Amino acid sequence: DMLKRYEKSAAVQLLTEKYGEQAGQSVAELGGGDWSRAYSFSCEGKPLVARFGNHVEDFEKDRQAMRFASPDLPVPNVLEVGTTNEGYYAISERFEGLFLESLDEKQWHKVLPALLRGLSALREIQVEGGIDWSNPHADPPMNWHGWLNSSLEDHAGERVSGWREPLKRISYSDRIFTEGEKVLKNLLPLCPEIRHIIHR
Repeated sequence: DMLKRYEKSAAVQLLTEKYGEQAGQSVAELGGGDWSRAYSFSCEGKPLVARFGNHVEDFEKDRQAMRFASPDLPVPNVLEVGTTNEGYYAISERFEGLFLESLDEKQWHKVLPALLRGLSALREIQVEGGIDWSNPHADPPMNWHGWLNSSLEDHAGERVSGWREPLKRISYSDRIFTEGEKVLKNLLPLCPEIRHIIHR
């Protein structure tokens, strides 16, 4: 597990050093995704989140996303991004909520209007440059068609790489991938170059 180094004891130590004993004592594990591990804690009565990971660009992108915040599109403030002996950390406000896939029918009816307003707000954001809104000065800026084509390639040395060879070794997987690649490339010319911010 590449995130094993960011275990709770390391989070407690860092947060105690930065914010004091009370903050360190309030640390609780929130879990994490593929690229970071998150812990809740409290500082001066404010609920906060500390995330730890190997890729500072993820945290910087979160910090840049703060400019999209609106009443219909709540974005937690990233208060600090820094380095540890093991990698990187980010401290941000904590927003409470549930995973959409965990909601029952009654909860879905309640949350749906706000969710649709949020998606509409996301869709209306205008950004400059290429497909990567967090790096508008990328050279050259890649368009959406180019990004989709590029995503079909296994780029050595990138965060996710080395996936094409295992696919080739399983004949049915390789066949599905090759057929899907052909369909996507045939459909791309029919798709307009219209871009919107997405959360993925």
